[in-house]
Amino acid sequence: MRHHGAPPLTAWMAVVSAIGCGVLASSGVRAAEPADLPSALVLSGFGVEWEKRPHRVRVLGFGARADGTGVPEGTLWTDVQGGTWADGATARDVPKQTLLYAGLASSARRLVSGTTTVEVRGDRREAGEGVATVRVPLETPSGALWLRGFRVESGEEHPVGYTLHALGVQLGALQPVEGGVEFEVRVQLHASGVPDRLQQLKDYGARFEVDWLVVPADASRVRVHTQSSDRKTGVGLAEGEDGVPVSRVDFDWEVEAGDVVAGLTGFHVDVANEGPVDGRYWRSLDVQLVTSAYDPYRARWSGQLDLRFANGGPITRRLGVQVGAVVTTLALDAGERTWTGRWTPAVQKPGPMEAPYP
Repeated sequence: MRHHGAPPLTAWMAVVSAIGCGVLASSGVRAAEPADLPSALVLSGFGVEWEKRPHRVRVLGFGARADGTGVPEGTLWTDVQGGTWADGATARDVPKQTLLYAGLASSARRLVSGTTTVEVRGDRREAGEGVATVRVPLETPSGALWLRGFRVESGEEHPVGYTLHALGVQLGALQPVEGGVEFEVRVQLHASGVPDRLQQLKDYGARFEVDWLVVPADASRVRVHTQSSDRKTGVGLAEGEDGVPVSRVDFDWEVEAGDVVAGLTGFHVDVANEGPVDGRYWRSLDVQLVTSAYDPYRARWSGQLDLRFANGGPITRRLGVQVGAVVTTLALDAGERTWTGRWTPAVQKPGPMEAPYP
């Protein structure tokens, strides 16, 4: 059965290639200055918009890999690639890319990170969906879980990418197990045809690489927020027009804290159209936590999440698309700290790009 109209990331069939897990940093149980605390970055948003026209998705990836003590050190990176009308084979185009991140310095005994790789297979009847289970050694049976990054690449049988019906990455809730916790990494890629192109989608595949971070914490200090846009937020605009609407979602959390750190735990995009040609070229996608602020006088954290999709080109009618995200917040104690940042590559181009942090 094809999963038309069903919530994304619900059924999973995949081959798990590898699971990675490593310790970022550690400290003893002691009062510490912020400069001495284990620190890391998490993903709080991403955005891409092709300058000239919509394209197939060949590679889509964003991430913030940085850790250390006090100020983390590492890399901010993006990787966006389209089909032959983007890579120069037929024409060239440039993707404008933005990466949002949040940093935290925590007195937790250790911050644990890893990368999980999942390969998925799909066909005309079944979306490519997969799940991998990750076990992490922790001193406490609970904590906060975030994405540090993700990258999805089309399979070798389709080296120029896919027109997509749905795409998603989701980290499941932490579950206590002996010696630590475990969680699921769920991914989905649903390739589908479009009215103006013949594609061989009898069998297709994709490879996901998902970077994650676990921070031990009492369950009462963690809150998970799930938000989705309305069904009619994606719009096809004539080439060169602006004004694709943004679905802005406001949410808050009443909690006593020194500060609150917020980042993405998952996202999904789902085209509402149904039928044998329910795929679409993608022009732009935004999943961005644009504000995150804690008010100590009101003991309340508030955030704003921007969700946007467009396949702007010759199609001018409204397109039913749902864009959603899961945001996890962690209440920090006095002496711990968080900060946010945004990176836009100075030179925009298709393919992998990176910059050192800080």
